[in-house]
Amino acid sequence: MIIVLFALLLQTTAAAADPAISTAPLTLQEALVLAEEFSPDLKAAQARELQVENQISIGESYLYPSLHGQAGVGYAFLGGDNSLLGLEQLTVSPAGHVGPIGGFYSSLEVFNASTYRTIALAKRNVEFAKALLALTRYQVDLETARAYFEAARDLGGATAWREAGREMQKLLSEVQSLVRSGYQNPVDALLVKDEVSEAQIEQAADTARYRAALDKLGALIGKNGDLFSCAPASALAENSADVFSSGVSPYLQIGLSQVKVAKATVLQKSAKNYPVVSAAGGVDTGLSGAGYVSPNRDYSFGVGIGLPLFEGYRVVEQTKQAKNLLSQRRFDLSGADVQIGEQNADYDKAIDAARIELSGLSPEYADDQTAVAMARKRYRDFQGPLVDVREALRDLARVSVEQNDAAAELLFSLAGKSLLNGGTVRR
Repeated sequence: MIIVLFALLLQTTAAAADPAISTAPLTLQEALVLAEEFSPDLKAAQARELQVENQISIGESYLYPSLHGQAGVGYAFLGGDNSLLGLEQLTVSPAGHVGPIGGFYSSLEVFNASTYRTIALAKRNVEFAKALLALTRYQVDLETARAYFEAARDLGGATAWREAGREMQKLLSEVQSLVRSGYQNPVDALLVKDEVSEAQIEQAADTARYRAALDKLGALIGKNGDLFSCAPASALAENSADVFSSGVSPYLQIGLSQVKVAKATVLQKSAKNYPVVSAAGGVDTGLSGAGYVSPNRDYSFGVGIGLPLFEGYRVVEQTKQAKNLLSQRRFDLSGADVQIGEQNADYDKAIDAARIELSGLSPEYADDQTAVAMARKRYRDFQGPLVDVREALRDLARVSVEQNDAAAELLFSLAGKSLLNGGTVRR
């Protein structure tokens, strides 16, 4: 008794530790949320977005002055000062002297159009990274929805064949009873037994496919396929695929952001033709007292303008290259719009076809149920052949399977169309 109680306690603790484990079938919304939380590809895209955002701060760092501390030994020569400190020494201590030297040197680009354009380009690259993140999320969600409805379809098929097998097993019992009584041909029992075996084979095959689909779905959501289940497609309402908030297609987001990046690149390249205003200053710490304007310190400050006059047409060609890329990106955006239109048309076709099929199969299923009941009664009353019962049961199973397949196709197409047009999972 103690061992049993201990086992029950362990099961309760395990269930509490992992609330995702449930006997209730997993919904599409739950599967998509789990997939987004688990996906390594999505996490990589999020990390890439953070890296690109860092580039903005790197660009903005050029808007602040730099400060360097330096030290060395100076030697006086005619025409200036030559030391280990190089050109910056001329700003720190323009007067020549002999002996140790040290100081601080600061510089600032007061105005550089290329810097501002580079920052603007970095911001556009962040928008592109966000678009890539949206595209990655779309791909993760679409693959998860496909795996989910594959599992629902296969489970629905297994359920349909299980129900068909039960009806055929009932018929087999009736036929065997009549055969033992000498009222029917023993061949009838063998024929119905074959029908039972066929239904069992189809059920086993669909069950195996269902387990494989659950394993695939489990790989996408980071769960063991044995720890969750799905509902049959035929048991799902059409609104079960309505789990998305509206948005902008990820393909359009990619195209628009690429155009913006290309525009910013054109401006950034052309800005290299503009003048650069710089300022620099320094202070000597007074390690040596020789040759200073003041007894202890030398201070200096200067402002300059730099203008690129000729660089072998490099900037010109880079700007042309950027403009050609902008033209390409605009055509890519038009192509993405065409692609979205084609995929929407394909989804609409699949949705309309599935709805028409379901509306036609529903009365056919009802007729088949009536046909099975009538054919079975006529067979028991020796008024009709066994073949009528077998055909009616076989057709009933076919219609049930087709209903399930059409429901799975309809639900996946609805979800796929929502995702294609920018739908995001509601939370």
